[in-house]
Amino acid sequence: MLLFNQLAMKRITKFGLCIYAILFAVSASAEIPQGYYNNAEGTKREKLKSALCKIIKPSKVLKYGGKSEGYTWEGFTKTDVAENGSVLDRYSNEIRRFNGINAVSGMHIEHSFANSWWGGINNDAYKDLHHLYPADASANMSKSNHPIGIVTEPGGFDNGVTKTGLSNCFRADTLIKVWEPADIYKGDFARTYMYMATCYEDYTKLWTSNDGLLMIEKDTYPLLRPWVVDLLIQWNRQDPVSVLEQQRNENVYAIQGNRNPFIDYPQLAEYIWGDKTDSYFYTEVSSDSKLYIPSDNSTLDFGLQALSLGAKKELNIRGINLTENLTISISNNNFTIDKTILTPDEVKSGRIINISSKPASAGAINAIITLSSGAISNKVYITAEFIDGLPAFEATEISCANFSKSFVASWLPIPGETQYSLDVYTKKGETKTSIAGYPKTIKDTSAKVTVTEAETTYYYTVSSSTLTSNEITVLMPSVPPVFSVNRNDAQFFSRPGLVSFPQIITMETSGLSSDVYEIVAESPFELSNDETVWSDKLTITGKNQSFFIRLGKIANEGTCEGEAIISAPGAEDVIINLKADVSYQRAFFENFEIGTKSSYALKNVKCTSAEWAMNNALIGSIANDKRNNEKSARIKGEGSIYTVNANADGLGKISFYAGSYGTDSGMSLKLEYSIDNGITWTPIISELPLATKKWKKYEYEPRIDGYVMLKFTAIGSASKRVNVDDIQYMDYKTISSAEATVADNKSTVTATGSTIAITTSEDATATIFDSKGTTIMTRNIKAGKSTINCNTPPGCYIVKLGNDTHKLILK
Repeated sequence: MLLFNQLAMKRITKFGLCIYAILFAVSASAEIPQGYYNNAEGTKREKLKSALCKIIKPSKVLKYGGKSEGYTWEGFTKTDVAENGSVLDRYSNEIRRFNGINAVSGMHIEHSFANSWWGGINNDAYKDLHHLYPADASANMSKSNHPIGIVTEPGGFDNGVTKTGLSNCFRADTLIKVWEPADIYKGDFARTYMYMATCYEDYTKLWTSNDGLLMIEKDTYPLLRPWVVDLLIQWNRQDPVSVLEQQRNENVYAIQGNRNPFIDYPQLAEYIWGDKTDSYFYTEVSSDSKLYIPSDNSTLDFGLQALSLGAKKELNIRGINLTENLTISISNNNFTIDKTILTPDEVKSGRIINISSKPASAGAINAIITLSSGAISNKVYITAEFIDGLPAFEATEISCANFSKSFVASWLPIPGETQYSLDVYTKKGETKTSIAGYPKTIKDTSAKVTVTEAETTYYYTVSSSTLTSNEITVLMPSVPPVFSVNRNDAQFFSRPGLVSFPQIITMETSGLSSDVYEIVAESPFELSNDETVWSDKLTITGKNQSFFIRLGKIANEGTCEGEAIISAPGAEDVIINLKADVSYQRAFFENFEIGTKSSYALKNVKCTSAEWAMNNALIGSIANDKRNNEKSARIKGEGSIYTVNANADGLGKISFYAGSYGTDSGMSLKLEYSIDNGITWTPIISELPLATKKWKKYEYEPRIDGYVMLKFTAIGSASKRVNVDDIQYMDYKTISSAEATVADNKSTVTATGSTIAITTSEDATATIFDSKGTTIMTRNIKAGKSTINCNTPPGCYIVKLGNDTHKLILK
């Protein structure tokens, strides 16, 4: 049961909205730093969203995990703790106590905006507390990476707070799987999602997940798909900001230095996506004269510039309610401005003025710009440094590792110059020694420089045909400890009641204070160092060790996500993103994304779902390899791949993708099975011709009982090759269990495509099951003729109508 005061806080905002809105507006605005949103004032739509993006980037984020100070769980003790010390869980009614600043048993760190949507990259968004919440583990696993929405077809997870199921919110004629929060938290999550879509709008190129792309588009505006905009705005209106949200926003701000603007000003949603997109946004309605940008006592830095070229900078000006012209003056005649007066209307709509400088001599110069109108008098402090030569800039991207040491040198482009000479050297006293390969001609204004020594000072200068640069000093640091893994994500496939095929993780370590490593995996994922004993915790000792991860037994179909976190003294945790698909249809799914084999020699390789014996075959990933993702199996003529271990539940249906490698022609594929541990092989298809340049999915239903192994053999010239990918099958026992004897029926049920037609002499309840016995939907049917549009994947389904049972194939 949730604490009364927490629920009361939420309900006040719903049922006492008019009075509370006034109180909240006062208290919330009192906490927002003065001028925090100035750069967004007077903007709208995409410009407003992009202005907010720049304002609300976190200045720092906590390290991810829960083992000590400075990690996520310490943050939760400040952002999500109830008055009695329990964890505030927005995903369940379970009451759990904090474990100091360590992770809490039975709970996960939940990315409400699923991290897989941007590829699971461990960046600021991955660690941003504004969308991380402590969550009940079972609810988090069921939520997985599904879009947020309204469940219209129940039958999934439901703990009274979080539920999952099918929804037609994406499109009326299409059902997708979604998760739905409790009503009291719908506004909270709406504002969280709007924050993420705004703060990280620049992640456009990272959006990858199919589930994520149901919600977001690969652009910066609007980024959220129309159905998502409608849903989030509806929830934002119906569930206003609560005191809990306001308090959490303040606490996250204290940790990260950034705010959620949709909590501070919920109406922002309307100005960006809603019914006020044609209006300019202001944080308050006032008749006072205001100059939002530039703010008073701000600075404008020209940086290092070439004396021979001079320099120019832009200054944005925007304000409201000015009653007099805005006059602009500058205190140093080394600077000029292109406009000295702006009308009130120009200031309101926003204007850019240009500031130029071309002093007579080199050196640092300063000036003050004063912007005045009535009582307004804002000052902008300008700094610039001019050199009599080619300005070279401080080195960036300084990197120092065991096998790679480098930095990036850069300089100001000089008009008319197409190439530059870059010299990199060390010094002993006044003696300069250029490193190997330098000076070097560069046809750009930056270059990556590779060096050989750590803890060494390097220098560089640049010259053009007429100018020489200042000297830049680069101090290479010491080589930091190495603590990494061979991969940062793993995907598992299994069917209900079975563990998945294990995958191996290899660590690379050196220079650490200790070679003892603690590994923790979120349930239902399991760890082992010998594939014999499995648990959610593991301790490993020694350098460059390996361990195994697998998905434990899951009772029902579905997808889930989790993490394995590897900890070492004195080093930041390494995170492995884990995903799982538990399905009867995909009891086995091999995509070859895991495993490496670069030669055709006979060798066994552990891949995503099986260990494969590969003879005259390898795992390919180059341009000529046909594949659905990064990798596929490549098999030479007369070469083969087969599963080393047998599946005890037989082989019901199988599908796979196949095609000739590159432009190879005249190739075919043979698919066989064995039920005697590979002693004899029986063809499922003896010869499948593969057309040149074609990549196609093939499906078969062999229905083989027993312990089954699979084998693919390429038929044709040994100099030619074929590719195979995404091998998927359903167990034989799954199909046979779905084919129970059908009783004598008094009703008729037929199917055309995905539409079911029912004729019955009396009112009845129709329940539709899939081939595993999972309820898909329930409908009340009137006597006579009725139709049901299922919108379900093709396959075998059972319709229970009163005492009658019907088996159907939906296409």
